[in-house]
Amino acid sequence: MINNDLTPHIHRRAYELWESEGRPHGRDKAHWFLAEAELSNGGGQLVVEPSKPKRKPRSAAGPTTKQRSR
Repeated sequence: MINNDLTPHIHRRAYELWESEGRPHGRDKAHWFLAEAELSNGGGQLVVEPSKPKRKPRSAAGPTTKQRSR
């Protein structure tokens, strides 16, 4: 059983996971269990990992190039 002191941290991490996956419906338990596993090391102690900064996705078309007129 997880220590109640971890509950707010698990909640925040589960929310981050949910957002990172595009806010899918029906995956709340999966996100909760993954967050719980990430934040506990079996002894009920909090393991804090810095969250990664969000990066903007690159355009699928890539950089645009100008074509010369002849």
